[in-house]
Amino acid sequence: GNGAKLLAETKVGGVTDVDSSGDITINALDESALLTPLVDVDVSDVDVTISENAQISGHDITILANADNRRLYAEDGTVTGSALNAIGGIFETLTQLGGSVAVVKGDASIDIASGSVISAHDFKAYSSVYADVRAIPLIAIAVTPSVGVAVTNAEVNFAGTMTTTGNAEFKTLTDHTMNVVADPSPLKGLAAAVAVSVIVSDANTVIADNAVLNVGGDLYVT
Repeated sequence: GNGAKLLAETKVGGVTDVDSSGDITINALDESALLTPLVDVDVSDVDVTISENAQISGHDITILANADNRRLYAEDGTVTGSALNAIGGIFETLTQLGGSVAVVKGDASIDIASGSVISAHDFKAYSSVYADVRAIPLIAIAVTPSVGVAVTNAEVNFAGTMTTTGNAEFKTLTDHTMNVVADPSPLKGLAAAVAVSVIVSDANTVIADNAVLNVGGDLYVT
């Protein structure tokens, strides 16, 4: 919230020494894919917001926002394993009977507000969205429509004040895999196939006009 402090500092002579301070990692992750009968729709939305007047101080500071639907179940140690993945494969098979529609929507954002202050040795803000869209009918007879849609947005917005003794990196990434197939077998000599792939993607890394960057090493904005 406004004015929050996240400090992993070591002070030497009453002065913060970021080179001997502790590391800080902030993660917002959605790395699971859930399948629904008939139509496969996967929606992921993750964000990290550093509010106005917040303070973060430490050695290596890493902020990650990642939306990734490439795995069927999240590997969180509670509901994973080959058995559950096998069950998921059964549901995927049922979804793909007689045509297939697959939609993936992913949104990952990092917003660091004006007035926030960050002190670090190395700093990294990385926002990424991975979309794996597969629309492949298992049974395709006569008329088989297949539609795959990926809508992705990755953002890093920085408007605060940062001081590093080492490097600073701001990065966004969107990555798509599309596999949309329509190949029906004829019925009484007739067959029709329709396969449509749609990708709408934005990746924006924005350093605001009022941002202040004091970087002792290399600065990467990608």
